[in-house]
Order: sequence, then C-alpha cells, then structure tokens
Amino acid sequence: QGGLLLSIPLIFGAMAGILGGLLFTLYSPNLLFEAALLRTSLSTTLLLSLIFVAEQLYIGKGKPFLFGILGGLGYLLMTTSILLWVPLLIRWLYLRRSELKNLWKVAAGFTIIISFLLIRNTIAGAPLFSASSVGPVTYVCSNFPTYEPELGFAYFLEVGQIMEASGGHMLPAALGVIHLRKSIWNWVFLQFKKLGAVFHWYEIPNNINSYLAAEMSFTLPLAFIPYSVIAALGLMGIFLNLKNSKILSLFIGILSQVVIMVIFYVLCRFRIPMVAMMAIFAGYTLQQLAILKRPKQLLLTSVGTIALFIFAIRPFPKIPVTFEKGDVTTYFQAYFLPRLHELELKGDLASCPPLLEKLINTMPASFRKINSISQLSSQKEKDLASFYGTLCLDESDLYKNLGNIQESNKYLVLGQKLIAPGN
Repeated sequence: QGGLLLSIPLIFGAMAGILGGLLFTLYSPNLLFEAALLRTSLSTTLLLSLIFVAEQLYIGKGKPFLFGILGGLGYLLMTTSILLWVPLLIRWLYLRRSELKNLWKVAAGFTIIISFLLIRNTIAGAPLFSASSVGPVTYVCSNFPTYEPELGFAYFLEVGQIMEASGGHMLPAALGVIHLRKSIWNWVFLQFKKLGAVFHWYEIPNNINSYLAAEMSFTLPLAFIPYSVIAALGLMGIFLNLKNSKILSLFIGILSQVVIMVIFYVLCRFRIPMVAMMAIFAGYTLQQLAILKRPKQLLLTSVGTIALFIFAIRPFPKIPVTFEKGDVTTYFQAYFLPRLHELELKGDLASCPPLLEKLINTMPASFRKINSISQLSSQKEKDLASFYGTLCLDESDLYKNLGNIQESNKYLVLGQKLIAPGN
C-alpha cells in the first residue's frame, strides 16, 4: 500500500505522495488489520491499484487487460469494488474515445477472472454472478428502525422474519426494512447520520477493537496519527483541489467507499480503504502548508483544517467507552485464561499476577478515580467496570495466596468499588 501511495506523484507531486504514505503508515488500524491477516489490506491495495492503473490508462500508458483483471479480482474479493471500477472504466472511454477498440482487452481480463466464479456457481447451483450472500441481511441489520451508526455490527430478532418474507433477495429485504420505519424521512435521516459517522473520530470496532488492541500492544501506540487528523487534512485537500481534474479518479474512489458505508455499516475496518485515499489529499494539504507564501492562503488553509478537525472530534454521538466488556472478555478467554491455567499446572503461581495485571492495566484511567460504580452514567461503562472489578478480585486472591497482603488489599479495594451491588 505504501508503494502505491508513493506512486501518486502523478496527481500531486512526490512530496505529497511521501507525506500521504507516512500518514497512512502511522495510522494504527492500518497496521492492526495488516497483522490480523484480514482481507482489509488486500482490498485496500487492490482499490489503490485500480486508481493507479486507471490514471496510467488516461495518459495512454496503461494496460487495458490488467485493468480488466483487477476489476475481476476486485469483484471476487469485494463485490462493492464495482462501484469504483465501472466509473473509472467509463471515464477512460470518455477521455480516450480512440481506445474504444481496446475495450475487448478489458472485457477479456475481467471475464477470465469471473469465469472461475461462474464455474463454481454452476457446479454449486448458486446464482451465476453471486460472489457474496450477505448483502440483504447486512442491509436489513444496518437500516433497522432502532439501529444507530455507532453500534457498528448489530443484529435484531425481527431480521429473520424480514429475510424469510423477502426470500433473501436484496430489493424485497431493503423495502421490507424501510417499510418498518415511521416514515421515509426517518430512513433518510439515518443515512445522514451514517454519513456523519464516516467523518467522526470514533473507530467503530469490527472483528478487532483497535483501541483495546493498542492498549495491549507495544508497536501500535507508535503509530500515533489518529483518523481525525487524516480526515481533517484530507477533506481540506479535497476542498483545495475542487477545480483540479486530476483528482477525479481519487475522488471517485473516496466517494465509492462513502456510499458503501452509508448503505451498510460505518466500521473501522471498512473505512481503511477510504483513509488510504484521504491520506493522499492529507499529504497535499501538509505540502501546501509548508510551501504557501501568501499569508491569506496560509491562514485560510490552516483555519479550514482546524475547523474540519473540530468537526471530526465532535462529542456527538456520545461514545461512553471506546471498548466494551465483550472485547475484554474475548482477550481474557482466548489469551490470558489458558496461560493462567498453564502456569497453575506448572506450579508457577508467582507468574500469574503479573500476567493478569497486563489485562487489568488496559482499564480506563477514569475507573480508578471513582468511588462507586454508581458514578458511571452508561450501562456499557458499568458492565465494563464490573468485569474489571472481577479481574481485580481475582488478582487480589492470587496475591493473597502468595502471601503479598499489601498488593492483595490494593486490588481488593479497587475490585470492590467496581463491582455492581449484588454481583
């Protein structure tokens, strides 16, 4: 991805490309999902490759066959990539009408890749062009009447009834969930809330909570550039280039990702391809801030960027905790509990408290300052605090068994004030 970001000198110049690459490299969710071996990194690279190859085609140096292959691979990897590939293809044919004779090469490359899907679906008896079946249920869940964008992935009991009534088909399912709302305007308002969430600081978790992962990692905190900074600089870069036709492919790329998130979910993992593209505009803004000589231009760019940053870090919707009880429980059960049992079987009880303490140290600092769990306002905070309270009581017992009464009492006091009454 970094190499592709650095290849954007075609649009803005070398310095903007380097700065954009550095910003994205220092964006911790990018590193996190790269290490997690999810398809996020691959899909991001592929989308950036589409833009790069398209830009080559526009100046007569690209390979139509390769563009077709990338389109096919994108469809297999993520069917929504077609929202980027098709506009780029149309733009190429518009800018270079003489290349219409080479359209067969694009079709050939696309067909070669898609043929594998067609063969598979024919054998399996599935719809010929179906590469994914999650679209309808995802749409229903993310547009349900009680859904809020900051919830991320959510499921509702009535979803099964809608899917059964629609036969699992996209259009009937979409109409069915929209019909449940009080009015069409209520649904429209939700779409605007999703659009706002696209440019909100909170990294809505999916698969992995990036905030908790950063608490558990040595390297992730080193990637210190938050999304809010890239969003502010990136949006400013877009505004500065509204009359620059060279950015159109990149803008189409960003728009395609925004549309996907507004239709479905706004999630940290889904936002990463857009962040990579925004980083290029962000690099341009930093470049302009460094080279602008007119005080008025420098002031407007600086004030505009600060205003956009304030917009990105706005305190609404309210996010009571950046990670929840379920996130910590997953780490405890998947990593810490097996190792604690292993140490116990070995008779190495002295190593148990330091291990459990690593998880306890991920606790929000504000929890240590309260006198009672009743001081917390949201149920999510109370549930999370209560789980940390349980861990602290376990830590107290471990130290007590080792004869360290001072540490045992410290964790006993902390645990007792975090445990909800009756637990």
